[in-house]
Amino acid sequence: MKKIASVVVPMLLVFLISSSITYAYGLYGGSWSNPGSLKYWKDQSVTSYGYSSSTDNGLTNWNGVSSKVSISSTSTESSAEIKIYAGDINKDGVYADALNYSRNWLGQVTACWDCNYAASRIRINDPVSKKYNNQRISAVMAHEVGHSLGINHSAVTNALMYESIGSSNEARIWDDNAAIKAIYGN
Repeated sequence: MKKIASVVVPMLLVFLISSSITYAYGLYGGSWSNPGSLKYWKDQSVTSYGYSSSTDNGLTNWNGVSSKVSISSTSTESSAEIKIYAGDINKDGVYADALNYSRNWLGQVTACWDCNYAASRIRINDPVSKKYNNQRISAVMAHEVGHSLGINHSAVTNALMYESIGSSNEARIWDDNAAIKAIYGN
């Protein structure tokens, strides 16, 4: 009996611990109605400030996490849902920011997080971002795209969607992937 208990109890503990993963991501409540064909466009300021390749790497970071999300570039501003700019956004300590918009039946655009997204704007804050390497800026861009997709900050300190980017969270982890799947499915 002791032999059986010495095998069964540890197995039961492993099962209970592994089946109780707690996710720490936050969701805004909004989403894209057609996330499988999202296009991004970079203003010429992104290239002139030197963020072009970092932006491309960060924006396509979410591809493949959910089969329903695909982000690719376009050279035409009018065909892009996500638009990226670079410059001084007058926010000390902030690498970049993102804001999503809905469009009503009159075509009017309103900033929102808990809506059906029609557009998103990402701004790179050059005075802060220029101090960092391409890997960090790619992570910042992936983080901002996470916001554009409807993900709020995570409480997991090494998650890409943690409130600040550092050397320990420059890549997506399980919590980030779970967040995108919670919105858009597998």
